[in-house]
Amino acid sequence: MGLFSVFNPFGFFGFSRKYYAAWNALMAAYTYEHLSPDQQETITQKALEIESSVRGRHVLFIELIAHMSEAQRYHLYSLAMMNLEIRPAIGNELWFEVKNPHVDLLNAKEVIASTKHQLEKKYGVRFPNISA
Repeated sequence: MGLFSVFNPFGFFGFSRKYYAAWNALMAAYTYEHLSPDQQETITQKALEIESSVRGRHVLFIELIAHMSEAQRYHLYSLAMMNLEIRPAIGNELWFEVKNPHVDLLNAKEVIASTKHQLEKKYGVRFPNISA
């Protein structure tokens, strides 16, 4: 369990990495929407840098859209925000450490919906609908 896992809003026992990934993706989508266009561009560029490093070659934004679901892309954005030291827009929690944004949210439609419901209930705000 990573350092940031102790800040899990649902308690740190009994939830899989899919819940952590869903939390990151939803919180990243919410945070991203509330940032300036310049900050959004910085996050997108950092995400491309991370993805390029993983793939060992330069990656274009169109590739992220073509090869990742919206949830996976926002999950990658959470990694970029973590690297840029941008905290989630609401709450006191930090980002969860994650292993692989490509894998962590595969077949996670129900997990995303459940996590979204819990976050909306906890914070009293609407989170964006993101596709799995």
